[in-house]
Amino acid sequence: MMKILIWISIILISLGYSQSLYPLNSIPLNGRDIAFSGGGESILTHYGSHNPSSIIKRDGVGIHTQIFPTGVSMLAADVFIPTSKYMYVFTIANLHFGTFRDGVSNETFSANDILLKGALKSKWSSISVGISGAYNYSNIEYTTSQSIYFSIGMRSQTSNHTGFGMSLKNIGFIFDDYGNNKESVEPQIQISIYTTPSYLPAIVFTDIKKYAHSSAYKFISGIELNTKYKIKLRFSSALSVANTRINSENLGLGIQFKLLRWDMDIASGYLPGAGFINSLTLSKNF
Repeated sequence: MMKILIWISIILISLGYSQSLYPLNSIPLNGRDIAFSGGGESILTHYGSHNPSSIIKRDGVGIHTQIFPTGVSMLAADVFIPTSKYMYVFTIANLHFGTFRDGVSNETFSANDILLKGALKSKWSSISVGISGAYNYSNIEYTTSQSIYFSIGMRSQTSNHTGFGMSLKNIGFIFDDYGNNKESVEPQIQISIYTTPSYLPAIVFTDIKKYAHSSAYKFISGIELNTKYKIKLRFSSALSVANTRINSENLGLGIQFKLLRWDMDIASGYLPGAGFINSLTLSKNF
């Protein structure tokens, strides 16, 4: 019974963002991306991104925590290391599904996903290109699964007001399945555009995401408002379109502000059928 509950938790979290049974491959890992419902990939970011070409060149750290429905929690950290030619980002994340007690043996066990990820970004003129590689380890009691995958991305700022980005994600394989359950890493492509209206201190974006094994398209739109108090407000929503059916998938909102020498992001995202994800991110430049 406990294993069934764990699988239900994994499925509810995964279907909201990635349509995969390996959530850390695709779910947003920081408060900004939760507020953006997984969109805005062409916008420059101070945090790690599933499109590595959009990461700002800086020397610093980011710490992220999330509370999911059913008591699932996540803790992650990014380290940013710039050089003259490249930007390096290293990420570690742990998605903890909880500690459970077997109803037959009365023994306790836990379920976790662990992600180790490295990313590299370079820029030529107005075009940025990035690549990332990741190792994912999952376990439920005594069963384990391991996967390796890669993602590549590019972005270009065509003017002072408009930008474009594209990423091809989850190109990889699983080399240690859960027992006899044969799974695969599902590739996905995401296209993103943004603009900064001249009449509004804001960034408006739209992303389109397509999964390799699905006929559905996911459309994500949102806005980031910049206030005169250096506070950023973020709102977004996502829809999936398959044939003639349109379904609401995500809603996100968040706020970013300065706390001493740290940037703080507080965000919440709603997944229909699952509930709210609450996120806190702290980031600091060295």
